[in-house]
Amino acid sequence: GSADAVITVTDSVMANNAAGDAGGSAYVTATSLTFDNVSVIDSVAGRAGGGVAITGDTSTGTFRGTTFGRCNASAFGGALAASSDVAELTIEGGAFAWCAVEEQGGAIHVDGSGVLRVVDTSFDDCVVGYSTEPVCLTLT
Repeated sequence: GSADAVITVTDSVMANNAAGDAGGSAYVTATSLTFDNVSVIDSVAGRAGGGVAITGDTSTGTFRGTTFGRCNASAFGGALAASSDVAELTIEGGAFAWCAVEEQGGAIHVDGSGVLRVVDTSFDDCVVGYSTEPVCLTLT
């Protein structure tokens, strides 16, 4: 199938946002989501995707030139969480810095069988609560 909605965010800043459950700055399902040159800063979620959460097997996410900084979640994906077999997740020319989570994926957590592409992207000081070493990406 295809995504039900198409959302594009360009040349923007999402800062100081919070969600009780998922997606501190953005939460989408059954959606084609594109971020071009976006900064997601100081965002928090109670469970997953401190900055952005994407769910659903028809969903896709494309993040080009996007920076995630100081994003936090309690369980999955300090900055970005993709769950329920998101079809495709692409991150190009991005940066993840100072993001944290208690359980899985200091920067990114992907759960399911979709495609993940990460190109020319930096990960700095992203942590998981149980580890003394940086854990940037968790795939389950």
